[in-house]
Amino acid sequence: MEKQVQEQGEVIAKMKLDMQSTQQASHSTPLRTAQYSQNGDVHSLNNNALIQVGTKVAVKSVLDSTKTVAIGYVQSMDPAHRVGNYPLGPNWCSVHINIPVNWEEHLIRPYSTLTTIGQAIGTYVAWPQALVSCS
Repeated sequence: MEKQVQEQGEVIAKMKLDMQSTQQASHSTPLRTAQYSQNGDVHSLNNNALIQVGTKVAVKSVLDSTKTVAIGYVQSMDPAHRVGNYPLGPNWCSVHINIPVNWEEHLIRPYSTLTTIGQAIGTYVAWPQALVSCS
């Protein structure tokens, strides 16, 4: 399991580098950048609003981040929160899977008998925050 977590960390690090390269090349603003008004309200500077606990989200595929694999709600973004008896860690969130779109998509962090999105209906899965967006 430790090897799998390490491999996932490497994949995420590569994804972050790819995103940074794309952003630098297009001179765009970073994902989830927010602007605060005088009264403290948060306003998104792009179409992807800030993700918070309780937000309805589209869960994106690791293989193709343009494809939605499920719809759900963010349960936790606390790195110490546990899913499948393992802490989320930084930049991960716990998502309650309500509607599977791609039933066969493999979970990034399988646990117990859950290995695919289709098997995770009604349960919580750990997913990288970079691969969830407001639905």
